[in-house]
Amino acid sequence: PFRTKYLLTVLGELLEAIFLKMFFLFFLGIPSSPLNAKTPFLNASTAQLSWKKPQNTGGRSDILYDVICLFNGKDCGSKVHFYPKSKRLNIPSVFVSGLLPFKKYTFRVFATNGVSKFSAVKPKYLDVPVITKESRKYNKLYIY
Repeated sequence: PFRTKYLLTVLGELLEAIFLKMFFLFFLGIPSSPLNAKTPFLNASTAQLSWKKPQNTGGRSDILYDVICLFNGKDCGSKVHFYPKSKRLNIPSVFVSGLLPFKKYTFRVFATNGVSKFSAVKPKYLDVPVITKESRKYNKLYIY
């Protein structure tokens, strides 16, 4: 009886520890969505997007960002280019080129961290609507 009671106590504590770890990993460990997106630079074919880190980082400092481009609800495809890249950005900013003038795009900015890939909860994101400006044929820079 003593041995059985001891084993049940140890097993109960182990299951409780596993449950708590799984709970924190799957529900509390992922960051909230990025905040305050802006377009500091925008013209007919290029946009700079910037944002602030999530309010809730999931208790972690390894926040990374993924950015996707949507045009009419579909992926923009290979004509749109991201600099420095669109996946696993460690800075809250990206330049996008290859856009068409007078078009409405939506950029979806996801925040992830080291536990996001293990979570049952999908990463949070922020949608950033952008309408490109006119294309100017003669854009010259004069230096005196």
